[in-house]
Amino acid sequence: MDTFAALALATDPPAPSILDRKPDPRSTPLITLTMWKMIIGQAIYQLTVTLALNFAGNKILGYKTDAEKSNLETLVFNIYVWMQFFNQYK
Repeated sequence: MDTFAALALATDPPAPSILDRKPDPRSTPLITLTMWKMIIGQAIYQLTVTLALNFAGNKILGYKTDAEKSNLETLVFNIYVWMQFFNQYK
């Protein structure tokens, strides 16, 4: 747990107001309800896009030749990576 605290302090600029607030109790969950909603929502979104492209990508994108169809897996992977990238900076 100390690693997460150190990482959070190392990645965010310090704010003076953080010293003015009371500490959270030990029973406070590490992942809040809002965080769970965001995690589940992003997972559903990414699964939907990835599975739709994986199973219906040829039809959706109109791929007809074998060369186009063979590139579909690469496209699905790249779209997944870009979704991860933009989720990080959201």
